[in-house]
Amino acid sequence: MCPKQTVATPLGRTVAMGGCVAEQDVGVANVERDRVRMTRAGFVAVAATLVLAAGGTAAYSLGGRRSPAAANVPVPTPAPLAVRLSAGVPPTPLRYGATVTVTGLLRDAEGNPISGRGVEVRAARLDAPSNATVVATPTSDGRGRVSVPFRPAAGSSVWLAFDGAAGFEPAVSEPVRVTVAPAVTVEAETRKVRGGWRATLRGTIVPASAGQKVRLDRRVGGRWVGASVGTLTRSGAFSFSVRKTAPGTYRYRVVRPGGGAFAPGEASYDLRLVTPRAPRLPSPKGNGGPGRLLVTGDSFAYYLGQQLTTARKPRETAVESRPSTGLARPDYYDWARRAKQQVATKPGAVVAFLGANDCQPIRVGGTGRWATTGSAAWVTEYRRRAANLMRTYSGGGVRPVVWVGLPIAQRPDIAACYRAMNAATAGAARDVRGVTWVDTWSLYAVDGRYNATVRGVAARQDDGIHLTFAGTRFLTRLVYGLLR
Repeated sequence: MCPKQTVATPLGRTVAMGGCVAEQDVGVANVERDRVRMTRAGFVAVAATLVLAAGGTAAYSLGGRRSPAAANVPVPTPAPLAVRLSAGVPPTPLRYGATVTVTGLLRDAEGNPISGRGVEVRAARLDAPSNATVVATPTSDGRGRVSVPFRPAAGSSVWLAFDGAAGFEPAVSEPVRVTVAPAVTVEAETRKVRGGWRATLRGTIVPASAGQKVRLDRRVGGRWVGASVGTLTRSGAFSFSVRKTAPGTYRYRVVRPGGGAFAPGEASYDLRLVTPRAPRLPSPKGNGGPGRLLVTGDSFAYYLGQQLTTARKPRETAVESRPSTGLARPDYYDWARRAKQQVATKPGAVVAFLGANDCQPIRVGGTGRWATTGSAAWVTEYRRRAANLMRTYSGGGVRPVVWVGLPIAQRPDIAACYRAMNAATAGAARDVRGVTWVDTWSLYAVDGRYNATVRGVAARQDDGIHLTFAGTRFLTRLVYGLLR
């Protein structure tokens, strides 16, 4: 018998070796022990195991060539690896555009982490399983961990793949199914009509294509009942119209049925209909400074002036509304000259609300050059004209002036113009002593967007610009509080 000796292997294990035979325990099921015999001329073979987070294993061989004497020994085939999504992934389908985190763990046969090894994260759409792509190539860290964010463009199968390295054979994990639902948004616009309300529920679905079906359901008696079916536009937009005769809360949902690589997507909306009720105004006792109040401007000023007149009784309020006028065309109506005539009557305070008609080019003062609507030169000139008018009304700070900014408009181009105009008048108000600028944009915008209904009140007229009499009461209450 040859004398035995102890030899250290590349993985840190020891094996007993003689002059003619080497023995090593190699695990097949538990990667623990299986006797391998090699000839005197052979090399030592060492087993390694690759493990991914969920615990599956795959056996690989390290070292040199195997001797003929070991040819009949079964060699473990790589078992499937496991991939898991991070604990933060919700159990329900992901909303389109959401991101998940793919994580894994690489270990050898001894349970030691394998660091510095590249792993591919592969994905294939559920409706095209053969078209796999590599979406990320993370490298295992010092603990053998890999972690990478993944934003699926559709329902997908996701798995990890290890292409092998020196001493390691390739292996692939079991795939994990990730379902994705389209992103659905919905909002409502309501109008009070004869006999009840008319509501329009509109929104968008992403991703989508023209002609796809979308369904509107209504909650009735604890269950959803189909109310209508529509189709999407090319931009993914939809619109449903409903009519109600009684106030109350009606729950609806919009459903994009599942199909292809997407799970069903939906969004619900509580439609609240209430009888318009004018907000209560503060008591007029102790209101205002000396003299009467002057409310002036274009067509915007009319409803505001009428309501302030009622709220301030018995104190005197003068209202001067000049429709179709503004600061852009003094050749049509000169507000600068009219303001001097107005302050000659010695009002105690002034409320100015105008600008609805000023979305047009204006001539830059003293140059004769026309400035395009909304341009930097246009904003500068409009700010100069507004500041001059404010100085006339305030009389150098003698009387308080409330300058009302413009509310959001329905048409995008007019809304953009009003934004520029508000920037100009708000800047002018900062330059003139005694002027308070009122933000109506946030007062009448619903979630930052135009809506004809505000807090259950039909607040906007059909032109998408002017306020209704009922809707003006929100502004009246705000301005009245400032005057006090």
